[in-house]
Amino acid sequence: MYVKYVIVSFYILITAAFLSFGCNSTTYKKENIIDTLPEPVFNPYFPADEGSKWEYINEAPREETELFKVEITNLKYDGNEQVIELNSFPFFSRNEEKSTLRIKPNGEIYFVNKQSLKEELFIPDTSNLKNQFQWQFGQWSGLIGGTKETIKTENGTFTDCIFLNFSISFTFSAEVWVAKDKGIVKWGYNRTNPPTFKPQYYVLNKLSLAK
Repeated sequence: MYVKYVIVSFYILITAAFLSFGCNSTTYKKENIIDTLPEPVFNPYFPADEGSKWEYINEAPREETELFKVEITNLKYDGNEQVIELNSFPFFSRNEEKSTLRIKPNGEIYFVNKQSLKEELFIPDTSNLKNQFQWQFGQWSGLIGGTKETIKTENGTFTDCIFLNFSISFTFSAEVWVAKDKGIVKWGYNRTNPPTFKPQYYVLNKLSLAK
């Protein structure tokens, strides 16, 4: 009788332990799923979705046509940051080469420098997109030069654009205009010392935003 009691008690103990482990395991998995969900990342002045495309054309009047195409080819999450791969990032050199951007949870957009591997602030978060705000973008000095700009492009006219003005000493300037929910609608990269005889700008020609 004693042996039977020991066996029954042992069986009950094992069953309880198994059930307890099962419950704990389920809870752990659910917690893991919740913990690994990325927080929303959003900056309305640079809508980021895989497959979105921007095409730019040299501003009229033009003797020859120049086109630059920018596309988000890949989008993934690293923790709660968004990592965006672009087929081209011509805004500071007119060079077309693959580039990477990282968007922070607060909406700050960083360019990943391939040489130094450092993250450089390209577009501040929306709370700092106000007139005369200054920041450092690698070697470039950034300045918000206006927040109510009207930009005419081949893809239409955009109002309330924000003007981002970048400069390196007195040698080069890069100018970028961004429109809410559209992204970059105009840009130019020119030499300022000695100055470019006829500064060249590029405006939005085609836009395809993925949803």
